[in-house]
Amino acid sequence: MTRFWIFLSLVFSTGVSIVAQEIPISNPGFEIVSRPLDSGEITNGAGGDGVLVGTRLSLFDPPQFDDVVEIPGWRTFLPTGDPITILTGVLNPPATKSGKPFVAGFSGQYFASARNVWMQQTLNHQLVPNTRYRLTFLCGSSLTEPGDGVFAGMVATPDLNTLAFAGVPGTTTLALSNFLAPEIGQMFSWTVDFITPKNLPEHLQNHYIAIAFVGGDGITLMNFDDFQLVAATIGDVNGDGQVDLLDIQPFVELLTSGSYQFEADTNQDGIVDLLDIDPFVEILGG
Repeated sequence: MTRFWIFLSLVFSTGVSIVAQEIPISNPGFEIVSRPLDSGEITNGAGGDGVLVGTRLSLFDPPQFDDVVEIPGWRTFLPTGDPITILTGVLNPPATKSGKPFVAGFSGQYFASARNVWMQQTLNHQLVPNTRYRLTFLCGSSLTEPGDGVFAGMVATPDLNTLAFAGVPGTTTLALSNFLAPEIGQMFSWTVDFITPKNLPEHLQNHYIAIAFVGGDGITLMNFDDFQLVAATIGDVNGDGQVDLLDIQPFVELLTSGSYQFEADTNQDGIVDLLDIDPFVEILGG
């Protein structure tokens, strides 16, 4: 109990506040395009800000480059030389003969559709220690495709220019989902977490975080929408976005009840107990 009273006396002498943050994503729902896409039209990859790409008039057509499109934020590998069909892009879903939607559960007009080509976006945010990064997004197969795996996650990259996705030299895959889409023709919400250690290892120091995804096993077309990335500081037990005196009471309640909550597990050993008090005080003290 002595440690507990020391804990209380220390925290009441602090006034430091640490604000959790939503990390801005450019074009998170793929709604920003430089011109409207026709029904069934899909971009031939994506080049990010200021880079124009061709489109395909349907999922089965070859690419055309007479009426090119800019897709801010998102990028794919863009081969040089003869026009090559890139099997990932931003799609305006086509009508189906059955009268059912091409895919249900998305928002807006457009979303990304991917087969065996990665799409990614590097965010202007360097990894910080002692933080949970939580990526949420929508994903599912279309009405005309079988259900498949959901592959999306976070990658650490040393700069803002490298195309950062799983397996790229110089990058580190932080977390990659491996879920199975449960129903054909429906998008569902998915969540992927990555927790940085208290002391960042050298290969993550001064590295930026990127979002990356690819379609299923490379054959099935998987659809993605509404990406969001939030960084939450360990210690924000009441979930108000700050680590301050208001976190003390819910922290104590978790200690006495034996319940688990990620933000209260300040030493990251998988349980909430007395060993979390000292690191919690350290976080409160800045």
